[in-house]
Amino acid sequence: MKSIYKYTLLITKDETVLDLPLNSEILSVKEQFGDICIWVKVDLGESTLESRKFVIYGTGHKIDKDNLKFIDTVVLFNGSFVLHVFEHFE
Repeated sequence: MKSIYKYTLLITKDETVLDLPLNSEILSVKEQFGDICIWVKVDLGESTLESRKFVIYGTGHKIDKDNLKFIDTVVLFNGSFVLHVFEHFE
């Protein structure tokens, strides 16, 4: 059986690591109540977890990592901040 879970990504951290069930599917990233939230489809029967890394870059900021997969763009505070979320693969 599968379900959709919500996690919060930390804007103040260089990278957010989430331990997700194996083969989880990233669905979207959006702003909710001032936080950056990521919605993930997970298999409730999967007990093996994998650490997955996410990074956030503001528009115009230097991207200092390689092996990134773009997920979504998030607008915060009525357009004051536009942030771009990537999954970071090593």
